[in-house]
Amino acid sequence: MDPLGVELRFRPPYERLPSYASFSHRDPSPAGEEIRLNTPESLELPKPPNTQATLPRIQQSHGLWLRSTLRWIITLIFAALIIATLKILFNLLAQISVALVSLTFSVDDGKTYKDTYFTGGLVHAPNMTDYYLRKPGDSLNLEDSQGIAHSLGESYQNSRNCGRYNHSAEIYNAANDPPYFCRTGQPEFAYRFKEYNQNDTERMYPSLTNRIITTSSGRCFKYEEETNQPAEHELSAYGTATLYTFSNGSHTENIEIPLAHQGWAATTYVYRGHKLPQRATGQSCGDRCLWIWAIRFGVQDKPKSTLFQCPITVGNVTNTAQEDHKVPNHVALVTAASIALNGRWSGDMKDKHWTQYQFYPWNTAWETHGQPDSQAGANMAQFALRSIAAMADRNPRIKIPGRVPHLGSRLNVYNNWLYVAVLLACIVGAHFLLFVGTAWTARSVVVVKDSHMAIASWLEGSD
Repeated sequence: MDPLGVELRFRPPYERLPSYASFSHRDPSPAGEEIRLNTPESLELPKPPNTQATLPRIQQSHGLWLRSTLRWIITLIFAALIIATLKILFNLLAQISVALVSLTFSVDDGKTYKDTYFTGGLVHAPNMTDYYLRKPGDSLNLEDSQGIAHSLGESYQNSRNCGRYNHSAEIYNAANDPPYFCRTGQPEFAYRFKEYNQNDTERMYPSLTNRIITTSSGRCFKYEEETNQPAEHELSAYGTATLYTFSNGSHTENIEIPLAHQGWAATTYVYRGHKLPQRATGQSCGDRCLWIWAIRFGVQDKPKSTLFQCPITVGNVTNTAQEDHKVPNHVALVTAASIALNGRWSGDMKDKHWTQYQFYPWNTAWETHGQPDSQAGANMAQFALRSIAAMADRNPRIKIPGRVPHLGSRLNVYNNWLYVAVLLACIVGAHFLLFVGTAWTARSVVVVKDSHMAIASWLEGSD
C-alpha cells in the first residue's frame, strides 16, 4: 500500500487477469471508505514475449554465425595453402627460367683487350722520338741506336707469325691482336699502335688505335757473281775481306765482304752507306727509303753467289692527330736498315766508314736459300717492322689524350638473341597466368564487415 492508501494487487507475471480487476483504496481518515475500481472484461495487459519460441531462434542465429566463422577460417586456411603452393611453384619456375636463360649466355669478367670499354682521358703511349734504353733521359745517340735497332728486330716476340690482311681496313677490324700484320702476296708489313690505361702497368688490356705504320720492299735488283778475289786492304773493324764483282748484264757492282761474314749456303745483309743511315743521302731511294743489300752465298756444287739490291721504305704513321703520334724520319731510316746494322764502323775517328754487315748461316731465321728471290726484300721489310714494333713496346711511356681502356664484364650470347627473347617472354607470360589464376580464384570472396549492423542485417535475412 502506497502512502496514499491505495492498495494495488497484482497477479503473477504474464498471468491473464480475470474478467475484471478490482482495485481497492481505503481512505486513511477515520471515516475512510474503501474504493473499488472495476475494469471491463475487455481490458487486457500486453502479452509477454514468447520465450519458448524466441530462445531457439537466438540459438539458431548463434549457430549460423559460428558456422560462417568456421567457413571463413577454413577458406582462409585453404587460400593460404594455395598462395604458399603458388609461391613455391613460382620460385621453382623462376629458378628454372634463370637456369634456362643462363644456358644461352654468360657474363665474363674482363681479362684482355676484348673485355674493355673506353672513356676519354690521358693514356700511356710509346715515345717514338728515338731509341731509348729505359727512360727518356737515356736516349741513345745516332751511333748507338744502330745496334739497338737490330737487337730489337731479332728479339721481338721470338716469332715470325703475323696476322694477314689485304687492305688497311682489315687491320682495324681484326678479330685478334697479333704482334704485327703481313700483307697477302706482297712484301709489306704493318704494326698497329696501342695505348694503355695509366694503371695498367702490365699492359694487359690495350686500346687498339686506328694508327698504323708499314714497312715494305720495292722491286729488288738481282745480280749474279762474276768474280771474287781478296780485297787489297783490310777493313779495320772486320779484318780480311773478299772483293766480289756482280753483274746483271747492264750494271756491275763491286762489294767487299769480310771473311767472317761469308759461308756456304749463308746470307749476309749489307748496309753500304759511308755515313750513318740517319744521314745516308747516297743510299736514299726516296722519302724514308734506303737501299739495302743481301748476298746469298753459293753451295759447294754451285759456288756462285747472288746479290740482291732492295729499296726498303718505312711509311708515315696513319691517322695522326698530334706530333706525339708520329715516327720521325731519322728513326724510320735506321729502322729500314736494321737487318744489316751492328753498330761497328771502319776507318779512323775522323772519317768513320759505316758500312755494316749481318751474317745468317744456313737454315737460320733470315737465311734465304730455297726461297724465291723476292724473299730477300721481304726479310728486310719484315725485320724493319719487327724492330719498330719492339721499339713501340719497349720505349718509355708518355701521357697523351686518347681513349682510356677499362676492364669490364662482357655479355656473351652463345646461340641467338631469339632464344633469350623467347625465354624472357615465357617468364613474363608465366607471371601473367599466375596473376589471372589468383584473381579468378579470389573473385567470389566477399568479406563482411564485422559490425553489429552488418551482422543484424545478415541475421534478419536468415528467417
